[in-house]
Amino acid sequence: DKRARREEGHRLLVGGRWRHGAARGAAPTMLYGREDVAQLYQRIRECSAASPAAVTVLILVSLEADGVVTCAMLTKLLEQDEIPHKVKPIKDYGALGEVFENDIVDDAELRNIVLLQCGAIVDLFDMLGGRLAEMDAERAGGPRSFDETPHPECRFWILDSHRPVAVENATCGERLCVLHDDEPNEDLDALVEQEHILNDPDFQDEEDEDEEDGRPTQRRRLDPSAYAQLSPDSRASQFHAVRRLQVQYYASSWRAAASAVLMYRLVTDLNRTSNCMLWLAAVGLTDQLVHERVEYHKYVFEAQQLQEEVASLNHSGDAETREVHDADSGVTVNVAQHIGSSMRLESVQELRLSLLRHWSLLEAMENSAYVATRLGLWNQRGRENLRSWLCRMGFPLAQCRQLYEYMKPEIREGLHEKMVLFGSEYGLMNLTYPSLRRVTSYELGATVSAADMVFAIDAQLEASSGASGQTDQPEEEVRSAINDSFSNALRMLTSSSAKAREEVQQRGIERSKELMRAMISTGHSVLATRNFEQLGDFTQVILRESVETEKFTQEQSLTKLALFLADALRETRKNSKEAIPVLIAAPKKDRTHLVVAVLGSARFWGPSGGGKAVGEGL
Repeated sequence: DKRARREEGHRLLVGGRWRHGAARGAAPTMLYGREDVAQLYQRIRECSAASPAAVTVLILVSLEADGVVTCAMLTKLLEQDEIPHKVKPIKDYGALGEVFENDIVDDAELRNIVLLQCGAIVDLFDMLGGRLAEMDAERAGGPRSFDETPHPECRFWILDSHRPVAVENATCGERLCVLHDDEPNEDLDALVEQEHILNDPDFQDEEDEDEEDGRPTQRRRLDPSAYAQLSPDSRASQFHAVRRLQVQYYASSWRAAASAVLMYRLVTDLNRTSNCMLWLAAVGLTDQLVHERVEYHKYVFEAQQLQEEVASLNHSGDAETREVHDADSGVTVNVAQHIGSSMRLESVQELRLSLLRHWSLLEAMENSAYVATRLGLWNQRGRENLRSWLCRMGFPLAQCRQLYEYMKPEIREGLHEKMVLFGSEYGLMNLTYPSLRRVTSYELGATVSAADMVFAIDAQLEASSGASGQTDQPEEEVRSAINDSFSNALRMLTSSSAKAREEVQQRGIERSKELMRAMISTGHSVLATRNFEQLGDFTQVILRESVETEKFTQEQSLTKLALFLADALRETRKNSKEAIPVLIAAPKKDRTHLVVAVLGSARFWGPSGGGKAVGEGL
């Protein structure tokens, strides 16, 4: 029973620690801060030590770059400690229900189930409990208790940057713990403290009142005993006030700190920092920037923290050296850590040019969403501005069409400075961002940016059968394709063979270039032909069937196109301060459409309320 799980006595947990003295019946909140992430791993180790021959850990991973790199970090830690574990990719919440039914319910050895980049925004236990009830509807002996499935001591841990966190997940008791980024949220705090009001049985059947303009009026928070002493009318008024607060809380969506950044906190606490782990954290963080999921100042803060780590790990002082022994000569020497490893990292201000080192400068500029939307490359004037910008920098067009690695060295060396200097003349005021690069040798092609890795991972994840737009494929075939895509993306990060990693990475980069060309081409076509319609509070785009649109039958690729169009349309309405959501529909082969709605870049608008606007428009 959902309510019974929340009635934990007299104690209230805040930030992963019990606070004594709370009123009887108050719901405990299982929100763990960054400093408490080590508790997760400590429990994993204890459970594994108690049953060393059993697989006690199951990791469920969403199909996005941050989830994959966080999984790579966690599995590296588990392998170092020789802890048996299983990993399952999760495409959507329907797939999560299937994994629960097939891999969790009957596995009594499981003690820790870790959900990476999934689980936070839904009432997880209500969803899984409903699935169990469906399974046991005709079970001999009656339905099983969800609280004892798969085992009474099994815990679910959510490490997910999606927001808002479902209030129910924060108050389900000790079996469900949400690893949080410590960012305060007054609405969530108020809803947790007053969840007993929302659960008042006297008002469960009432229809919701119409929403009021602006934020709900602040009211004194009432504990269960104070609320019970109110008159029926006062309780009704308090109930509707909290309900309006709930509507306000769920009206927006946003992202918290990257899961990989929180996982790196665990790595630090365990004193296992390395260039490899730091690189993975940087890739997870950059995933948020590349997909415009966080406000820019939040990204910069986290990126600068990681850059400080680069300076520490790649320092050449005595404290950062290691012994390297040559078996042939018998000589042992001390070398800097990054020299003794297979890679070194560099802190840089990266240009906002997609996959710059993997094709020509001109292609990188034309296929960069940032440059294309700011210059308006879908029209003649924008293309002329691009050529003018190149002329101002003194870059011959022939050189700009060369592969980056074959450009003249003097052009490559002066590229960053000149692009920043002259880019401001064309409205490109934020052409760089703080990031990390990985260098694995002294060859030019061995330098890879964190954004390059995000694009490569995304392309591998989108290479599953869903990209074809077919919905009549056998379920086993679809599941196998998803597993293969996920395995390839994970292999790119974890394979012990450098050659294998580079082969998968190169395939991902080539596919990513193909997807970028399709996004820019389709976006330019929509804008140039004005194939969009303004419908009150949102802009509607319905893609026409074509070879290009077949590449947009997965949520990730269609969302990228929607963000591109939203930002491009924002540039055409520079005098407007209002964010106008974009709703885009892509045709599929079974005559259905995949529909995505976005508000635009979080870099400009912060938390997105686009879903509310679109809902009202429809």
